[in-house]
Amino acid sequence: MIKQRLFERLLRGLAASLASSDFVTDRNLEQVVADQKPYLERVQQSIDKRVLQAMRGSEDEPRGR
Repeated sequence: MIKQRLFERLLRGLAASLASSDFVTDRNLEQVVADQKPYLERVQQSIDKRVLQAMRGSEDEPRGR
């Protein structure tokens, strides 16, 4: 859930940034998306790694009564 919200925020921010730049047009939309894909995949991998580390960390912590 947290991972999804982080990625969604990032994606919305990137979309807003590209939209406000007037760089994206109907003609180049597919290319812009294709160019952003590797970046977004790296970001998603980073988020996944952090969430997994946090989950593992919480499993290692002693639970209170």
